Amino acid sequence: MDEYGRWFLGTDGKYPVDAKEHYVYPYGDLKTVQQCGLVDSIKRAKKNGDFEIAKAAEKLLEMLSEGY
Repeated sequence: MDEYGRWFLGTDGKYPVDAKEHYVYPYGDLKTVQQCGLVDSIKRAKKNGDFEIAKAAEKLLEMLSEGY
């Protein structure tokens, strides 16, 4: 799950580390960073009050649009 967890911006402590539900706010498809994943994560993070995660996703989206 360690590799899997790297594709998410946050975790949910209600679930054990070895459960897929533990990882929230995906930003890619486990191979590439995806704009749609970042946009969705920003929306959901803001809705859930996770503003630091939203800010991080916005920064990644900006970097992606700049070609990093």
